[in-house]
Amino acid sequence: MIDYNDSILKQNCEYLIKLIEKGNNDNRLIEEEWRELKTRAIKKQKKEYFARIKEESERHRNETLDRFRKEAEESNNELKNNYLSVWKDSIT
Repeated sequence: MIDYNDSILKQNCEYLIKLIEKGNNDNRLIEEEWRELKTRAIKKQKKEYFARIKEESERHRNETLDRFRKEAEESNNELKNNYLSVWKDSIT
């Protein structure tokens, strides 16, 4: 799906409109330019989409790693406390 509000696409559409207004009636050229514009817009939008997905994935990954680190630290602290408790009991 093409985002027709894309600034580059709008700018290039204005260029096509000017070509037509100047009397360039070569439909083949205009259609070729239009296809090229759509192709570039789609490529740009795909690139932005995948960059956004990558960013969201990276953020999710970091959040998950942080959660695992916190859980591991809590578990480690609990094990230390249990070990110290058992050790103190064995001394007394």
